[in-house]
Amino acid sequence: MADAELRSYTEKTDMQGFDQIVAITEDNINASFEFRHGREPGPLKKLNIVVKNEGSLTADMGPPTIHFIREADQAMSDQPRVYFHLHLRSGAMKYWTGHGPDSVLETLDIQGWTLAFNVNITAQELAKIPPEILAKIAQVGSYSVSQLLFNFTSPYISNFDRGYSSTPGLDLTEGEQNKEKLNLGNFLKEYLLDLKKSGNNVVGYSVIVKSPQPNPIATYPPTSVKFQTMGHHVGGGPNPEARSGRNLFFFLHKVDNHTMPTYDLTFSGNWVAGESDGTMAISKQLIWDRYLLPKLASINLEALHTLNKLLHWAKAGLENIDATRTSYDWQLTTKIQDKPTVCNWTKIDPKGADFEWNGFGVLDEGSRIHSMRSKVTSTVRWVTGSNVITISGKSRVEEQMSIKGSQTVNITKPVLDWGLTLTLNSVKDGGLEVVVAELKDTPKISCDASTDYGLFSLIFGDSKEDKIAEKVKQVMEKEMKKENLAATIASLIQGQNCFVFPGGGTFFIKNPVFNERGDLLVGLSYKQ
Repeated sequence: MADAELRSYTEKTDMQGFDQIVAITEDNINASFEFRHGREPGPLKKLNIVVKNEGSLTADMGPPTIHFIREADQAMSDQPRVYFHLHLRSGAMKYWTGHGPDSVLETLDIQGWTLAFNVNITAQELAKIPPEILAKIAQVGSYSVSQLLFNFTSPYISNFDRGYSSTPGLDLTEGEQNKEKLNLGNFLKEYLLDLKKSGNNVVGYSVIVKSPQPNPIATYPPTSVKFQTMGHHVGGGPNPEARSGRNLFFFLHKVDNHTMPTYDLTFSGNWVAGESDGTMAISKQLIWDRYLLPKLASINLEALHTLNKLLHWAKAGLENIDATRTSYDWQLTTKIQDKPTVCNWTKIDPKGADFEWNGFGVLDEGSRIHSMRSKVTSTVRWVTGSNVITISGKSRVEEQMSIKGSQTVNITKPVLDWGLTLTLNSVKDGGLEVVVAELKDTPKISCDASTDYGLFSLIFGDSKEDKIAEKVKQVMEKEMKKENLAATIASLIQGQNCFVFPGGGTFFIKNPVFNERGDLLVGLSYKQ
């Protein structure tokens, strides 16, 4: 089952046009509510309700809880609703029975009561509430426990749910003749209306939510948000569970003021795996196309510079001169103006990207003329289900050196094959760093050398120069070892800006992995 859950998480999840997703489990929210409740001062743990002409309710509250899928919903639809529960440990409800002078104030013990509220978080419902309240509920980039409590207890989107409440000593299932039932329903309806006037929440006080102050600022801060719930599907199967602590509450985001989709996220796979309390997903378009690929393009440029060095080393080997030098004249193109300053990926592949560069240069040294035809290719791929990125490349050049007045041409063909493994590691405060894990073996160098004697070679073929080729190869390998390509690439990558997730001040962020589509998924849990 664990393997099926993981496959659902890494192979099936689909962001369906949303830029960022934050998904938090029901269990984690409830545990966070309990922790918050334990730290609140005594007065905030008491519920005092007075409704004119109806009565009053006084109670000591336990930690509130929520759940997202109602047991009575046989269709098990992934509806964007939350069920919020106030748990009353002890207390009393006073209410009037009778009429006029015959009215009697009754007292009812409410120990062990649970009052349930159906919270409608659909975009359609949120659009109906006052703008100043909506701004507090849909505060973009705010994921705190206080934010959730504020949202789930707003009287503007809450309705008392009789059928899902538990009131020992008070029968809620009988007909309208039950005076206590009518009193409780009207009582809480009036209570919600009073809350709108007072600015308080269902818990009986105004929940304060601090504006998020991200430090550092997220690389791609969200600009809009919508909310949704979704049931957990065992093993990623077709049907959600009726009740599960793995059911999810979603913050769905767009960035750069892009238009928010009007549709809901449909089930594609489970958005949490293992023991994770939640997940943040960053779309491939953001993390791969906009952040990682430009960052990793510096490797292509370094491969080009390395090939230029390789050409110099090959010449040094041919001419029996010291290959060590502090600078390398550009020789892969005839004009220095044609030297690339950036080497962006030339093809976006469904699983990564590819780069290809072709160059031709001529160097006239008076008695000798060198012509160079070069090619650099590299490929980058993410590894599904892991934090690994693999990069491999090949750099080759064919140099032809001819002597003026002679048909003889010396041909040298050095080739460099290399591979690199990168990992994405989470760091404190919601950061992500790209680390050069290792080179795949030592960069491999090969070389062919031959001599073209003009007409003679047309008849008998070029002359292979194996000893020359081996000598040139040895020089290139010696100089390549001094380069420490892994360290050079590491300095290029780590010298650039670190990726910062939204919500870094609210969540612990860990275990980044790519899913099949190239979105980045990271595990979340609330900082307590």
